[in-house]
Amino acid sequence: MVFHWPESGRSGQLAASMREMRDALLAIPGCIGVEPPFLTEADGAECLVGISKWESEDAFRSSVELGAPDEILEGEMRPRQRFFLESMD
Repeated sequence: MVFHWPESGRSGQLAASMREMRDALLAIPGCIGVEPPFLTEADGAECLVGISKWESEDAFRSSVELGAPDEILEGEMRPRQRFFLESMD
């Protein structure tokens, strides 16, 4: 799960970019599914949340190159927050 913090007025553009990424991720072996971006508010700011599901964390990490934890990408106002969730089944 990734929290994206769009700059003011850039939520639509960022959501479109996330949908493009969804299509690319779904083509990668090990990716089970990608849910559309969800809009919410967190820490007093607008936030887009993306969720991808993988066979394992190793499958994700071997397929996706992550930027530096403090990297701020164009159109975003602060670094992304990443969370690795595990099913309790």
